[in-house]
Amino acid sequence: MKGLAFKLLSIAFITNAIWEAAQTPLYRGADIFGMHIPSSLTDPRYLLVLLYATVGDVFYLALIYALVACIEHDICWIRSWRPRDTYVVMLAGLAFAAAIEWRGLIEGHWSYSALMPIVPVLHVGLSPLLQLPITALISFRMFRRYSARI
Repeated sequence: MKGLAFKLLSIAFITNAIWEAAQTPLYRGADIFGMHIPSSLTDPRYLLVLLYATVGDVFYLALIYALVACIEHDICWIRSWRPRDTYVVMLAGLAFAAAIEWRGLIEGHWSYSALMPIVPVLHVGLSPLLQLPITALISFRMFRRYSARI
């Protein structure tokens, strides 16, 4: 089980690192460890921001996995994926993403560039709002395919 968990977290890390790097132009910058770092993949300090954000994303994906495991009463629920699991993953991902964005914006941890599409009712960026539900589904589905071969 430990090996499978490591593989799932690795898939989640890679998926979220790609998403984080791709949405870099949608941010003005981030404050991390008391310093402001502009959103630029050419700034080596920004790699620290990407790493920090990606590790956080993986943590939330693990929480989503655990939530579905509790609902299904099965730690290996991913092997018998049910349609309702997709809805739980999507709803939990949206809820976590909205909460993360609201907190980050209110506390001034990051700000959006003019390129970021804003969701009108929620007042958060569209890309980060969709990140957790989409990367969770991609990661879980990729892992499911991989673990079916084991």
